[in-house]
Amino acid sequence: MQLPEKTIQEFKSLYKKHFGEEISDKEATDQIRALLVVTEIGLKLQSEGG
Repeated sequence: MQLPEKTIQEFKSLYKKHFGEEISDKEATDQIRALLVVTEIGLKLQSEGG
């Protein structure tokens, strides 16, 4: 899945604002994907009543 460039840049901006350091596009993409996986798991658990 290819993430839109705008999404990557917005994530990098938020990351820098929150943590005070810059990350690469690859690091941002990896972290966005990890966040999506965690969100998906949370939603599945919620829909199962867990």
